[in-house]
Parts: sequence; C-alpha cells; structure tokens
Amino acid sequence: MNDQNQLLKFLHFLSKLKSILRFKGMPYWENTSVERWDSVAEHTYRMAILAIMLQDKVDTSFNLEKTLKIILIHDWVEMFTGDEFPFTKKGDTYIYENEPKETRYNNDLKAFNKLVEFLPNEYIVEFRSLFTDFINAQASKQPTSQEAVFAVALDRIESTLTCTEYKKAEGKWDPTHKKLQTEYLTSKVLSHNQKLKDFVEELKKEIEVS
Repeated sequence: MNDQNQLLKFLHFLSKLKSILRFKGMPYWENTSVERWDSVAEHTYRMAILAIMLQDKVDTSFNLEKTLKIILIHDWVEMFTGDEFPFTKKGDTYIYENEPKETRYNNDLKAFNKLVEFLPNEYIVEFRSLFTDFINAQASKQPTSQEAVFAVALDRIESTLTCTEYKKAEGKWDPTHKKLQTEYLTSKVLSHNQKLKDFVEELKKEIEVS
C-alpha cells in the first residue's frame, strides 16, 4: 500500500468520530429529553474555535498551531475506547477525581498504539508525541507543554458548554451532577490559566441558571 492510499484509508477511518455521541447513555444522561447529541467530531471543532478566540486569555505564551494539532487528535482514541465518563462511582453516587486514574491513562496509550497501525508512517512520531503531551497534562504528569495544558482546559470548557446546552433543552440539572460539572470545569482551568477566570465564571453562571 502506498502512502497516499494509506492516508485516504486513515481519513475514512476518522469518520467514526462523527458517530460517537457525547455523554449519551452515561450516568445522569440515561433518561433525558435531549433530541440531538453532539458527536466527538463536533466537540473537537468547537475546542479549536475556543483556542482561537481565547488565546489572549492564557497566562503564558504558547504556539497556537501546536495547540490546534493537539486538539484535533486528542480524542482519536475514542474510536477504540468510546466516549469516557469523567466521574468515578463511589458507593451509590459519583465523585469527581482531579486526576484521571492510571488505568485510563494506560488504556489511552494502548488505544493510541492501535491507532498508529492505521496512520501513515510519516505522522506517527509527531502525533504520538502530541497525544502523550495531552494525556500527561490531563494527569499532571511530566513532561508536558503549555499547549497541552491549554488544550485540557479547553476540553473541559467545551464539555461544560455542551452539558449546559443539553440541560437547557431538558430543563433541569441533578444537583449532584451540577456540583460535579462545576468542579470538573474549574479544577484544570483556573489552576493553570488565571486569565480564563472571567470567562469561566460566566460559564459557571450558565450552569447555575440552566
């Protein structure tokens, strides 16, 4: 198989991201009136828009192109793992854990190793490095970059935007879910990016009134 044919096959493979739905069937979303669920591909698109529009609100200098690359590949592993619920079951309820469990971290690495079987060789080293950078930032591991830290913050902002849109359509939040979502939003965003605080505070108001 030549490189161009391999690239075409991979691009067709990426179309799976358009059919992986965000949060559908997960805890707090089992019996809802949401008529249309966002896809992982749509999540990635709005993260990229956020990166462009919020770039002046980041504390440190960073490379926008690198950030966009991280955003575009960060959820490719979900073609193998599916969309993942960010909260942990504890007894009869759920809690928010600031760091992803080691199991998830390792599973993501294994999934990316499967993914590279579909990638043209010329992209494997760069994309593996960018993906590892992102999951290191998620788990507060080293090494990581400012671009990955920013991408993690945007991941949580976009996820929360989607939740507020779903809940506006549905009409109510479960109180525990509302608390968890607020913790999820603020933990990785405000700890690394204080200049995002005003924007995040405005989004928290949306959670409160939605």
